[in-house]
Amino acid sequence: MKGNGRVILVDYASDRIVHELKCFARPVDAAVSDSGSYIVHDCGFGCALRGDVIAINTSGDEIYRRHYRANIFNIGLSPCGRYAAVQTANADNKDSNILEVLDLKKGKRIFTVRPIGAWADGYLFDTNADGELGHLRVNLRNLGYFRYSATGEFLDAESLQVARLDKGDYTTKIMAAQELLKTDPTDESARKARSVADAALAQGALERYDWGALAHRVRGESFELLGQLSDALEAYEQALAMNPKVGVQRRATTLRKKLSAKE
Repeated sequence: MKGNGRVILVDYASDRIVHELKCFARPVDAAVSDSGSYIVHDCGFGCALRGDVIAINTSGDEIYRRHYRANIFNIGLSPCGRYAAVQTANADNKDSNILEVLDLKKGKRIFTVRPIGAWADGYLFDTNADGELGHLRVNLRNLGYFRYSATGEFLDAESLQVARLDKGDYTTKIMAAQELLKTDPTDESARKARSVADAALAQGALERYDWGALAHRVRGESFELLGQLSDALEAYEQALAMNPKVGVQRRATTLRKKLSAKE
């Protein structure tokens, strides 16, 4: 491939072209601030995993560029034009699967972290009266907005866990229920995980041998934690019937022996 792509900034209110730039190899995405400054995602030529985020001021001049050795999943820009968020896809280097916030005014990275939860669908930048970043809020599809601090600390782990259990699709629900049983093996968690697994099965997991088996495994582990061994064994057997490699064969065998000894 040869020949550069074009980026055109249009002011619809005045029906005029503000900028038409031809300095990008293969621009695929952009975000514009309220002031008219903007960022461009240029994925470049070739088949290598890569991407550039380039900041352009209101005069059409490049003021900042950050190169990534990974494909860029998405970008976001604060209304003031000072802060950009960038999330990358998987790669085999340090740029793999990261979430970054860039300070375009100072030309530096504010923080780089491994994102919590799924890839974000959008970003909101909370700033104070002086324009300093307070929080980055990421929108996780169907789950809501969740905050990172200005230093990259994820602040809403508990809220995200609740949202994954209650609002997620069946795959999200099952994974969240498994995590809940591992991190908080209490009766309350067991009852919640069982309810979530039932909801996941009704939501569509029953039609999938892999996810359906995992949902039944969660049900079995929940029943076992609650001391309901007969129900646990039944759930494990349902899981094994759907997927013999679901990982509960030993548990099922142990429960059969315990229940037989009680007869």
